[in-house]
Amino acid sequence: MVITEFSANPVTTVIVCYSPHTGSPEAEMEQFYSVLQIAMERIPAHNFLAVLADFNVLVGPEGACYIYHTGDTNRNGQHLGSFLQEYRLIAANTMFKKRQGKLWTHEDRCTEEKCQLDYILVHRKWRNSVMDTEAYSTFETVSSDHRVVTMRVRLSVR
Repeated sequence: MVITEFSANPVTTVIVCYSPHTGSPEAEMEQFYSVLQIAMERIPAHNFLAVLADFNVLVGPEGACYIYHTGDTNRNGQHLGSFLQEYRLIAANTMFKKRQGKLWTHEDRCTEEKCQLDYILVHRKWRNSVMDTEAYSTFETVSSDHRVVTMRVRLSVR
C-alpha cells in the first residue's frame, strides 16, 4: 500500500493498493481491510481522497449503477461493499454510463474473459467533483493484463 498526500486546497490524499484475490484465505482478506481501515482513519475528513486499487472484486447489479459484470457479487465484493458503506465512499468508475468496452479493467490471459476488478474510490461528499472515469487500453509494453483506469476531477472549494 502506498499513501501520498499533495498539499493543495483541499489537501489531496491518494492511496494505491492491491487486494488479495478471491481464492485467498479469509484471514488475508480481513488483514488487508484492517490495514486499509487504519490508513483511512488517519486521513482528515476534509481531504479529497482517492483510493486506487485492484480490489479483485466482481460487483453485481445490486452494488452499483454501471458495471461490466452482470453476475452476482463475489466474496471480495461483499467486503468492498461493507468498506464503502463504513467510510461513506463510492466507486467512481461505476458512476458513469459507458459502453461495455470502457468498463472492463482486466482480461484473463488464458480464457480472455474480461471483468471489472479495478476501482477508484472517493468520499461521497466529493462525488460532484468527479467529472468522468474511464478504462483505457492496457500497458502493452509491460505485458499487463490490467487496463489503466483514469478519473477526471474538478475540485471546487466553497
